[in-house]
Amino acid sequence: MCGGSFPVPCPEVPVGEFLPPSPSPR
Repeated sequence: MCGGSFPVPCPEVPVGEFLPPSPSPR
């Protein structure tokens, strides 16, 4: 798991995931 409220940034999140396709290292 990564991104969102996780301390692990997502390199590339596919569309339709738990997070929107935004270049945010948060």
